[in-house]
This record gives sequence, structure tokens and C-alpha cells, in this order.
Amino acid sequence: TVPFTGNIEVFQTSNQRTKLQLRTNLIKTFENFYILFVRHKKYDKKAFAPFGAARSACIPPLHGTSLVAAATFPPPCGDHPGGKAAHIRRMNMQLSDLITRYPKLSPCADAIDRAAELWHTSLASGGKILLCGNGGSAADCDHIVGELMKGFLSRRPLPENEKARFAAVEPSARSERLANELQRALPAISLCAHSAVFTAFDNDVDPEAVFAQLMYGYGTARDTAFCLSTSGNSKNVVNAALAAKARGMTVVSMTGEKPAALDALSDVVIKVPETETYKIQELHLPVYHYLCAVTEERFFG
Repeated sequence: TVPFTGNIEVFQTSNQRTKLQLRTNLIKTFENFYILFVRHKKYDKKAFAPFGAARSACIPPLHGTSLVAAATFPPPCGDHPGGKAAHIRRMNMQLSDLITRYPKLSPCADAIDRAAELWHTSLASGGKILLCGNGGSAADCDHIVGELMKGFLSRRPLPENEKARFAAVEPSARSERLANELQRALPAISLCAHSAVFTAFDNDVDPEAVFAQLMYGYGTARDTAFCLSTSGNSKNVVNAALAAKARGMTVVSMTGEKPAALDALSDVVIKVPETETYKIQELHLPVYHYLCAVTEERFFG
């Protein structure tokens, strides 16, 4: 890691330039290339809850600062006031670690960062994550819910005031033990785990609309749909995204690199740079582990 502090010109539109004071980390990921992570100090007031701030770009080997000043980057989403600064630093470190371990994901860094922001926004507003996918992606949905609904990298014990509620209901050793065993959760539902609804709707109505039915039934405007499809064209998943948008939900999708039907229905698409199904799935796993880790960090430290 090579620290750099200085001024850089960022082209935000075709006729507007902004000079920014940046502190960056240059993470060497493979020979002759670096990933440049930028953290901008200005808070973006247009975003509801912009928890992420990492932006990335691949640039040639650096000699002094001239090449840094010549590089271009996406418009920054902003830093956060007060207590969120420490979280952002940790989040940037986790994202840089992900890209270091999986250099092929470097083109996806901005989309991954924005997906994390949208997860955070939903959960901070009292919403939940609704997930859908087929086959291996269905298993991934269940896996993600398992990481969100209980401790993933941290224990997440109940706060003392919550434990006291158990004692108020039943002052006993059983109540105390249960309160000590339970963990705080991040609300998430895998739509793939509803066998009765699946079989009934498939038989009575339309298999291609079953995820849409569940998304419509569970979804509110505070929720985020997380749609997994290696092709990006799975009809039942595309229909679920359509239903989610009709309910006013945010849609985050994770696909392969080819253009797909989910692109037009998603607020963010993480398009991992592979075309074969099993290779796409191999890159999906570290991405959603990162999303689960930074979301847990945000809410539970």
C-alpha cells in the first residue's frame, strides 16, 4: 500500500471540472497495475444514506504524481460526517482487500460499493433484503440470508435493554439463557425457500411469475430486491425485478458480464467479468460475502 495525498482534477460532466483534495491508497494487485482507491471529503446530500465511498480505476505504473493527476475517475459519492468516517475507512479497506484477492473484480468495484450503499439505506430505514435466484443462485440466496440473519464475522449479542425484556416476560434461567443466545439480525428473506407457495403458484398460475408474486407480497418501498442470475435473463428473476420496481423497491442485481434483461430493471448491476455459469458463480460468492461483511460492520461494529 502506497499512500498519496494531493490535488486531482475530476471531470464530472463534459463541461465541468472540479479540483479535489484526495487521500488515496494505491494497492498493487498484479504486475504493472495498481488499483487507486479515492475517498472524497464532501458529503453527498442527494443520497439518502450513502455509506460507501470507495471508487476505483486501473492505471499504469506510477512514477511521481503526474500519471495520478492525469487519471480520471467516476464522480465521488462523498464522505460522511461524524461517526461514519471510521466505518468508511474500514469499508474501503475491506473493498481494497476484496480486489487484491480477486483482481478480476476490479471493474466491478464501483458497482459493488453502490450495492452496499443501497443495502445500508434499506436496512437503516427499517427495510429488508428480498433475494431470488435459480439453482446455484437459489443456494446463494439462502447462504446470504444465513449470513445476515445471525452473526457473520461478529457475535452480535443483544443489547442489555433487549435482554431485560425477556426477563420482564419470564424471570427465569430459561429466559436469561435464551436472551444470551440470541443475536441481532439484519432482516432478509430468501424467496427461494417457500416450497408451499412455489408448488401452489407453479401449479395454479405461472411458474415464471412465482418470484414476482412473493416480491409483490413481501415488498415495500423501503426494501431492496437482490436478484441473482448468471445470465441476467432468467424469466422468473426478471419478473421479480419488475414487480419490485412496481412496488417502489430498490433493485440490485448480480449477473455475468453480458448485456441482459436485468440491466434495465436494476438500480445497480454487479456484472462479474465471466461468461460461463460456474465461473460467474465463483465470483459471485466473494462479492456477496463482502456485502454481508460491510453491512454487518455498519450496524454492529
